[in-house]
Amino acid sequence: MWYDIEHGLGLAGRKTTPAIRQAYNEYSERHIGEVFQSITGHFQAQRVYLDKHLKKAYRGSSVADVAVDYGDAWVVVEVTTTPPQRHTVNASSITGLERDVEMIIAEAGQVSETINHLRSHPARLTGRPGMRVKEFFPVIVLAEGFPINFIVMGIVRDELSRRGILQEPGIALVELMTLGDLDVIEAMAEHRGSTLPDLLRAKATSAFWSDSIKNFVLSQPPYDLKRCARVAAGFNRFFSYVKKAIESGDLR
Repeated sequence: MWYDIEHGLGLAGRKTTPAIRQAYNEYSERHIGEVFQSITGHFQAQRVYLDKHLKKAYRGSSVADVAVDYGDAWVVVEVTTTPPQRHTVNASSITGLERDVEMIIAEAGQVSETINHLRSHPARLTGRPGMRVKEFFPVIVLAEGFPINFIVMGIVRDELSRRGILQEPGIALVELMTLGDLDVIEAMAEHRGSTLPDLLRAKATSAFWSDSIKNFVLSQPPYDLKRCARVAAGFNRFFSYVKKAIESGDLR
């Protein structure tokens, strides 16, 4: 998507490109935070901890962007809006993929450090004594059109295993997700009552254990999942805007 924006802006957009890029990054991160707020529902105790909460609790440390407390498990999420190499998107060169895998490994390191903090000092973040959590689910969200399939997932997981990152007992295999995967997870939470840990546990024991979460959900019969209300409302606002623009002749 970002390559399309850059192409559309052309040379005339050189001055505005950094500002647009920053706005896009901030929107993507805010959107992801809203998704996790949505999928956890409404709890009396805070369950979703964002970057600002983690940095305050674990000052001076490298932390992830989101940590979600499910009581018996934590989902720890790092978000990257760095666009993949064109070679990776087009599957035309191993060089681009190697660079992108290195970027993912670096993000996984921040997830690993956050998990270590949550294991050692959870009360610094939650403000209350917590039960001894036995499961941690590391997730890396690639917000910028990254191709996620069993080949890429396998390469990343093998490299993490080789380097000893996120390999401690109680830590599930890392999951790579896109914004589209998060929309599917949000819909599952809203319409089926599924929690993210439950989905990831089921995926880990399925034939799709090394594929995307979206493909796993789509493989489950019967598939009749609807868009979540938050996303549907966004679509409705957009199409309403387009309809009014067409009717007024002001579609620019």
